Amino acid sequence: MNCSDAAPLVSGLIDGELTSDELIQIRTHLAQCQSCSTELEQMTALRETTRALRLREPRPELWDQLRLGTFRRIEQATGWILFSLGAILAGGYASLRGLGGLIADPNVPIAIRVGLPLASLGLVVLLVSIIREKWVLHRRERYREVIR
Repeated sequence: MNCSDAAPLVSGLIDGELTSDELIQIRTHLAQCQSCSTELEQMTALRETTRALRLREPRPELWDQLRLGTFRRIEQATGWILFSLGAILAGGYASLRGLGGLIADPNVPIAIRVGLPLASLGLVVLLVSIIREKWVLHRRERYREVIR
């Protein structure tokens, strides 16, 4: 047996997954090969170290902060969605009212009568999204208190 054949058996030996034939083969190889014996020692030490590690239990306040933060994000996202929809509807209604005479005029081509309301509604959507983006970026600005 060579070292490349022994490598998977070293892991199996540590995990206790070898058959009796494999166990005899790896023990024979380890008795003759110093590098594989060293690798077995290192892997065994690593396994013992990782078994000794324990996760710390988080503070109870951390769970409260996590829960409140999640609810806050859901509330804010819902608020922004409702605000955006309301602003779009109000802006769309206002633009349609302003364009009402133009839209109702049968002498104006249909492309203008359909295109202008769609363009104005698109403009309202863009304005709402830009205002929201600017507000979010302003809140997340890390250097806003730095004096230049």
